[in-house]
Amino acid sequence: METINGYLQEEPEMRFSPSRKAIVNLHIADIAAEENTTKFKRIIVWEELGEKVNEILRVRDLIYTKGYWKQRVWEKQDGTQGSINEFTANQIWLKEDDKFFDILEAQNNEDCSKYARNPEEEPDPYQGN
Repeated sequence: METINGYLQEEPEMRFSPSRKAIVNLHIADIAAEENTTKFKRIIVWEELGEKVNEILRVRDLIYTKGYWKQRVWEKQDGTQGSINEFTANQIWLKEDDKFFDILEAQNNEDCSKYARNPEEEPDPYQGN
């Protein structure tokens, strides 16, 4: 499980898969303090979490994500192969006023404060905690 932290650069972009699952694209500026650089990354968010992200997050929000990298490969119209590395987030927190708010539990920005948590203390869902 990896983490990416950064500022949302565009409004979330939601679409639906052929099986009607919500897919949300986030474009963030990843702040890599140890490298003193900013890298722009695309984050994919699926289903219920994606729908919440689409409702709650806005441009310039600072978010903290946990997820995994996956390479997606497809055949282009010209017959060549295309590929892209995408980060799929399965946990997202919004940072406001030095507090983190769990997106999946929050209904909208106004009630985020009652879901304040430190994501560093969250159990990793893939480690059986």
